[in-house]
Amino acid sequence: MVYKVTFSGIDGCGKSTTIDVISTQLSYLGKTIIHPYRPAFAQLPGGNKEYFGKTINGLVDDAHQWADTRDSKLLVGLVNVLYGRVWTLLEQYALHKYNPDVVLMGRDPLLDPFVYSHFYFPHIRVSSDERIRTIRLVNGAGLADLLIYLDVSPDQAYQRILARIEKEKSFGAKDRAKWGHMHENPNDLNFLRDTFEEGISLLQEKLGVKIIRVDASRPHHEVIAEVLNIVR
Repeated sequence: MVYKVTFSGIDGCGKSTTIDVISTQLSYLGKTIIHPYRPAFAQLPGGNKEYFGKTINGLVDDAHQWADTRDSKLLVGLVNVLYGRVWTLLEQYALHKYNPDVVLMGRDPLLDPFVYSHFYFPHIRVSSDERIRTIRLVNGAGLADLLIYLDVSPDQAYQRILARIEKEKSFGAKDRAKWGHMHENPNDLNFLRDTFEEGISLLQEKLGVKIIRVDASRPHHEVIAEVLNIVR
């Protein structure tokens, strides 16, 4: 039976780095892992990685960068909706192709859209329950077996985001008009963190989602050790 683990938290909490290390560690334990996100990959027992979905992810990434440069919450929000559908389809594809033991996902198909829809579609006035029902209908994704919430302060997250951008530039990443996302600033990260707290309570109370909170402000090796102990 496939075990699905999703990771959530504000940008800069360490989701991508954590998943990359955890995936490798689990593969050394003889497990097949898929990560139908970006980059989308399967990691086979022993550590070999196979990437998939590069073209479709690249197209949506380009659309996201274009929307970011327009400073339009609506446009970015619509691209995020498209992302959700793409990642659901990539997950279905990878499940059939690789028959994995574990699915690791750098976003939760319910919690993350719930949070970011508050930011990118601020004028939509619906109840939290209705918002969740709509997200489930649009994404077509099931619940995770476990949601790991990487908790970090907005200030620390922002410093990590700045460091990430400088690292990307130093490694010769493709030049772009705008390096950070619209919400990657201290004020908006604080708003998103508060909304994550609201969403976590909702998913636990209404849907019984199993959520474990991990203090991601600690040194990364400590976070990795705790997460690996949780998922293996």
